[in-house]
Amino acid sequence: MTGGGLRHRHTVDVDGRRIHLWHDGVGTPTVVVVPALGEPALNWAGVLPVMAVETTTVLFDKAHVGWSDPAWGADSARRHADDLRQALQQAGIGPPYILVGPVSRSHWREFEHWSTTSAVENGTITAGTA
Repeated sequence: MTGGGLRHRHTVDVDGRRIHLWHDGVGTPTVVVVPALGEPALNWAGVLPVMAVETTTVLFDKAHVGWSDPAWGADSARRHADDLRQALQQAGIGPPYILVGPVSRSHWREFEHWSTTSAVENGTITAGTA
């Protein structure tokens, strides 16, 4: 583990907006925690150092939540998925990803579009490529 958990808090540029990520740990697959709509990543901060013992772990603040800037235009599942994909790329955090969190089925369908080799089961998506 890289240690400290919350020390790795930063924002990345996505379409001229700041999107906030926390990450810690090393290894694959990368576990990405996607909080419920309107819920900041800070609510999941306690799991970061625990999960980071095993693998790279990322917490994500959606647009207009936590330390992320608002989205341009309408908020949608597609916007959240695109923001997350771009934020992970900008941060240099590569696949494979396992996405976890209490988000809607429409969000999981959008996240699944990241890869032609994705598998969706019980709200978890394993994406082979971004």
